[in-house]
This record gives sequence, structure tokens and C-alpha cells, in this order.
Amino acid sequence: MPLILGVKMANIKENMLAMKTKTEFMVDMAYSAIFTQDRQIAQKVEEIYGEVERLEDETLKLLFKIHIPDEERIAIINFADGIKDIANASVRIAHIALRKNFPAVLKEVFKDHKFSKLR
Repeated sequence: MPLILGVKMANIKENMLAMKTKTEFMVDMAYSAIFTQDRQIAQKVEEIYGEVERLEDETLKLLFKIHIPDEERIAIINFADGIKDIANASVRIAHIALRKNFPAVLKEVFKDHKFSKLR
């Protein structure tokens, strides 16, 4: 593998890992935003979403600068797209915490259910 290809693949790998890690954190934060009804946490989820988008853009630019089999390129694109879907869902969940009239049913769900990661 030529050095340039190796460096770009390493950058793609680092970006994908960072996207995955940030998205996992976003999911936890989105639930925390609802659980605590904390606007700042919800806004932080939106901020991290911007970071995930930047990483995805950078990854796709790198991906189209290297020569790899189409199947690999498609798999990486699908993986990045899936990660972004999860990040997007986290933002939608976090937005619930920003509502003026927080749904009563969600208050009950979070009151009655033990969220191990949130407690």
C-alpha cells in the first residue's frame, strides 16, 4: 500500500472512529437532556452534530481521493451514513427537551423507568 493511501486510510479510520464515539455520546446526552429537561445538554447535542457532519464531509473527501474497490467505498459510505442517521436521531430526541410544554407522558416514562446510564 503506497504511503499516501495508507495515510488517507488511517485518517478515514480515525474520522469514522471519532464519528462513532461522538454519536454514542450524543445518544446518551439526548436521553439525559430529556431526563433532566436540560436545555444546555440538548444544545450540546446539536453542537456535536455539527462536529459529526464536519467529520463525515472530511471522510468523504478523503474517500474519493483514494483508489479502493467500489464495494469498500460503498460500505464506508453506508457506515458513515448510518452513523449520521443515529446522530440525527439524537438531535431529534434532544429537541424534545427544548419544548416549552414537555410531554407529560415522557415525564412518566422517565420517572418510572430506571435508565442505568443516566443514574
